[in-house]
Amino acid sequence: MELVTGDVNPESQIGYLIFTATDNSQNSYVLLAPSESTDPDYTFGSANFGRAVPLQKAEVEELTEGLRRTLKLWGESNSSTEGSFYEFLHAPEQEIRRVSQNVIQWQAAVKFTASHTPEGPSARLLLGDSPNESLQYVIEFDNRSDVSDFRDLLKSASNQLGTTVDTD
Repeated sequence: MELVTGDVNPESQIGYLIFTATDNSQNSYVLLAPSESTDPDYTFGSANFGRAVPLQKAEVEELTEGLRRTLKLWGESNSSTEGSFYEFLHAPEQEIRRVSQNVIQWQAAVKFTASHTPEGPSARLLLGDSPNESLQYVIEFDNRSDVSDFRDLLKSASNQLGTTVDTD
């Protein structure tokens, strides 16, 4: 497992860490982990692996594309009656349960939402698969550059896995 550092300052307290890893079956993936509240720096030791979520190549590419669209939305202005919204949800395979023939139950372990309303743009990342919000990690992206940094780290991780991601 390797921490994806990109241009992140190790003393940055961004609330999450991104790793690339390979399992015993030689499947490569990206691991998105919240940082410990007692050690929020961007270092290997600050990761809370108990709440980490694996993302396969396809999910990383989908989220990266969504972040690109989020950055585009962030720069647009809306009238007082318009708004834009983007949402990415992901549940690991083991968290998806068939309750009946017609019902599948799952709780998102990764949820990224972005909106741009007349009040302005906002974005946040939720990590954790508990329906209890107090057991989820919430990372607020206060600035466009925070979203851009997140996207850049995901692109670096994706490139380390050998995938191609849009370079916008």
